[in-house]
Amino acid sequence: MLGFPEKRVKKALKSTQNNPDRACEWLFSHEGEPDSDDHEMTEEVPSSGDAANPFKDDKPGMYDLVSTITHLGSGVAAGHYVCHVRQADDTWVYFNDAKVAMTTEPPIGKGYMYFFRKR
Repeated sequence: MLGFPEKRVKKALKSTQNNPDRACEWLFSHEGEPDSDDHEMTEEVPSSGDAANPFKDDKPGMYDLVSTITHLGSGVAAGHYVCHVRQADDTWVYFNDAKVAMTTEPPIGKGYMYFFRKR
């Protein structure tokens, strides 16, 4: 999660009753604190049978691309971001500020971020 060590993430989840949003806040607000209570950090996060762990999924790792964000401009100091979103019928919609249009192909390979959904 966000480049934090697994033990630290488990501690954050435990400290926030397995709430991922609160755990992210906990990680950043406790950054730089020593890991003095290592015995607490080795406890396991609840498994998939628990309602407290809604992100556990035993299905195989098959994903579909659902959207992409692309930067348009000459560099990081200039330009803006646009988004392509795949609809249920496999058509793509292009979002560029106030302009929204259908498009035949998203800019695969030129994206800044890609978003996938597990099948």
